[in-house]
This record gives sequence, C-alpha cells and structure tokens, in this order.
Amino acid sequence: MTPYPVHYQTTKFIFFALICLLLPLHLWAQPTPQPLTYWERALPRQTDSLRKAKILIYVSKEYETSDPAKALTYAQQSLAISEVNGIPKLIGHAALQLSRLHTTLGNKRKARQTRRLAEANLKDVDLVADLNRLETRKVAAGETAQAQQQAAVSSQQQVSALSSESRLKPAS
Repeated sequence: MTPYPVHYQTTKFIFFALICLLLPLHLWAQPTPQPLTYWERALPRQTDSLRKAKILIYVSKEYETSDPAKALTYAQQSLAISEVNGIPKLIGHAALQLSRLHTTLGNKRKARQTRRLAEANLKDVDLVADLNRLETRKVAAGETAQAQQQAAVSSQQQVSALSSESRLKPAS
C-alpha cells in the first residue's frame, strides 16, 4: 500500500514535470544587459537623436577608465547632437562627462569650461524639478491643513454635544 492516494502522486509528478519544463523558460526570458559592442554597433542604426545621444553618453562612460580618448570622442558626439536638438538635460550630462574626461586627461581648463556648461544646463533642469516638488508640497500642505481644520471642527462639535447632554441629564 502507498501512504498517499494514487491521484496525489500523479498530481505531484505532473507539478514537478511542469516546474522542470517551465523553469528554464523563465530563466531564459530574464533580461540581460547588452555588452558594449552591441551598443557601439547599434549607434549607426539610430535614427532618434535623443536615444543616440543617450547611447553615446553610456558608451563614453564605459570607456572612461579603459580608453579615455575614445570616451572623449563619444562624449563630444553626444554633446554636439544634444546642442543641435537643444536638449538641456542631455547637454548637461554630456558636458559633465566631458568635464570628467578632461580632468582625467589633465586638461584642467577644458574641464572647467565643460563643467560650467553642464552646471548652466542642469541648473535649469533642476529648477523645474524643484518648482514641481514645491508645488506638490504646497498642495499636500493645503490638504493637510484642510483635514486638520475639519478634525478641529468635528472635535468642537463633539465637545458641544457632550456638554449639552450633560446639562440635560437630571442630577441624581
């Protein structure tokens, strides 16, 4: 005799078989980061300027320590594309990358120039983000104040109701 009914063992076997069959599919479907060579080969096919500028910055950062001269070329291309399209955030990121590379290569004057360019472009981006945060805080503070005011009114009404009840009760 088996300790478990036959249908339990069959169900257990089917469950085990499904796990063995489906687990490799799950592991196979996991996203893996693309190697640097993939992104370098993808650059000529890019038609979206924004995406191309971002990829150029990424590739530049990857080459920053191993080949700073090559990284500098990619960062300069990204800056040129960003300036043509007038995208302050990408101009700032590309200029920041150029500043780091010029520092690494010993070009202190160019590093300072590109750092100033990065600060000028990212400062505007940050101001917009700061304004959005302040507006969100203002709305949240207004909602909190309104809720507190409603709670105070409710408390006052409860106190009034209790005091009215105590006056109406006959003394024992």
